[in-house]
Amino acid sequence: MSPLRPPIKPMHRRALMRGGGAVIGLPLLEAMVSAREPEAPKRLIYMYVPNGVNVGEWFTPQAANAAVDASDETLNLGASLAPLLPYKKQISLLSGLTLDKARANGDGPGDHARASAAFLTCVQPLKADGAVQLGISADQVAAAHMGAATPFPLITVGGEAPRSSGQCDSGYACAYSSHLSWRSATQPAAKETDPARLFDRLFRGGANAVTMAERRERARRRRSLLDYVREDAGKLQSTLGSNDRQTLDRYLTAVRELELQLAALEKEDVTEVPNHLRPKEAPANRFARLRVFNDLLVLALATDRTRVATFLTANEGSNHAYSELGIQQGHHGLSHHGSDPAKMASIAKIDKANANILAHLLGGLSDYQEPGGSLLDHAAVVYGSGIASGNRHKHHDLPILLCGQLGGILQPGRHVQSPTNTPLANLHLHLLRSLGVPAKSHGDSTGVLDRV
Repeated sequence: MSPLRPPIKPMHRRALMRGGGAVIGLPLLEAMVSAREPEAPKRLIYMYVPNGVNVGEWFTPQAANAAVDASDETLNLGASLAPLLPYKKQISLLSGLTLDKARANGDGPGDHARASAAFLTCVQPLKADGAVQLGISADQVAAAHMGAATPFPLITVGGEAPRSSGQCDSGYACAYSSHLSWRSATQPAAKETDPARLFDRLFRGGANAVTMAERRERARRRRSLLDYVREDAGKLQSTLGSNDRQTLDRYLTAVRELELQLAALEKEDVTEVPNHLRPKEAPANRFARLRVFNDLLVLALATDRTRVATFLTANEGSNHAYSELGIQQGHHGLSHHGSDPAKMASIAKIDKANANILAHLLGGLSDYQEPGGSLLDHAAVVYGSGIASGNRHKHHDLPILLCGQLGGILQPGRHVQSPTNTPLANLHLHLLRSLGVPAKSHGDSTGVLDRV
């Protein structure tokens, strides 16, 4: 059971009181207000694991042979994905997807930097002595379209601190390896690596947390200042020429938008997330910390603080030694296993522990019920890596899972085999369009992966 419990399920307007043979409709109560929406919003979550996987333990022999008969959509999860079996009906295994822009394409070594950089952008990263040139990531595109409805258009979190300067992989900028989400071609989105700071930012007004009363008082004062500005502007308007009046109209429109934001802040109530749910400190155990992040993401989605989240569980190329799993060698070093059985077993062990983290997230999303189903029913969770086998830096037939139903658009519980070298960008494009984004393409897409 998750230590961070979701808020109480909203009461529906159609709730009835029954007794003495009579059926009486309840009056409109405050508890019903949030249930008046015709349908729950859709959400998008990306979760990335670095260094590839032990392919032999990820894909079963049946799944590996599915390319022979693409019509066979039986879902078979490998041994390292066993923790996901309780959620099998909510998962599709996608095979045949390729991240071409993680390949060298004439740029030499640096597969780890390219893998994370291209995973959501599907753009070839610039290799130029630490300089950065990439593209906008799929999560940012989704957030730009959906974000106005929530206080936080996008949440980005990570299991390791970022390195935003210098070189980390054969001449590539460190920013490539430690960020998935890119706001622009040159600006990665900052990720939060401390659960307590994330909680304060989401539910308590930021790093310098203040009470709701203080926040509302600040908003009231700002609105008072705007009232004066609008009054003076109104007096000025009659004295201006046509062009100046248009300029002033645009300014007053911006003022009105700010007033609406401040009014929403005055009414905002985040006490539904009590103080005892705030993480005391980041757990030293890597996987314990990732689970806390999962709990906070579920809370953020459930309370509609955001609808898009990106989770980089560890930086690409990370050489963290998972001593909590009894593994003393670094992850990156192990990924170049050279078919050594002991190293491959360690990689499978790490893969299984990461699958446990995904299972924990899916469990939290499944537990929270809202109108029309669970959070997971209304979400799409993309889980995987930009590298298939770390031993040879393969970027084709990637290990990708697609979880959830996205409000009935996705049909999980299957193995979906795509033709060899189908761009991963086709999946991103399909999800973006499913969220209502009028995108014609994304990265190196050649179409949409609409069979999922």
